[in-house]
Amino acid sequence: MQDNVVAKGITPIRYRIFEDHEWSCQTAKLIENLVSSVLQVKQHCSIVLTGGHSAEQLYRLLGDVFTSMFSSIAFFFGDERCVAVDSIDSNYKMVKESLFAAEHLLNVTVYRIIGEYNDHREEAERYADLLPDQVDIVLLSLGEDGHIASIFPNDRAAIYSDRKVVAVTGTKKPFERITITPMFIQKARHKIGFICGATKTNALEKMISTAVTAEEIPAKLVTDCEWCIDRSAASSLLT
Repeated sequence: MQDNVVAKGITPIRYRIFEDHEWSCQTAKLIENLVSSVLQVKQHCSIVLTGGHSAEQLYRLLGDVFTSMFSSIAFFFGDERCVAVDSIDSNYKMVKESLFAAEHLLNVTVYRIIGEYNDHREEAERYADLLPDQVDIVLLSLGEDGHIASIFPNDRAAIYSDRKVVAVTGTKKPFERITITPMFIQKARHKIGFICGATKTNALEKMISTAVTAEEIPAKLVTDCEWCIDRSAASSLLT
């Protein structure tokens, strides 16, 4: 692991760079080891899941890795699009078909955000009541615009919220979403972020730049996160 970028104009971050073809396997091992370490000291582990294509690839591997641990894990969601549960845009649908795809899975504890519920604010309040005040692990994906969960650039209401969960209107379709907040993310015992593909390079450059504010790139709000980055996205850290 390469740790703490130290250069003029660059914010130090914790990160690991993997070859593109190894990223999902190596990141899955990292998460497996982290969950195992939590379960050595506690009977149960709470994980907040993220959406995105990189996460979907990873979850297909974790579905097998977690086979012996599923009964000891409580799964939550970091955000959800306000769409039907069977929509291709539903994070729950994606997770169900990847992480929870194995037919032998039983007694999996999953707390989903009901994206299809008409009153988004009411659903945000309901889900906030389900979430522990502090979870063991939060998984995050860096968006091309620097968003995490559904906390988008310049959304001051979400960025500075003192609530655990809020309803937001994002800047990409589907616009209506429900998301955890930076305040809640920051309280997590462990935070692991995903950055994959050349299309994320610009966002990564802004995330580590001291000239860019957290309002412009919400990923900067998360400290003490371990970022798992593939080589295609990592040019900013390799030059």
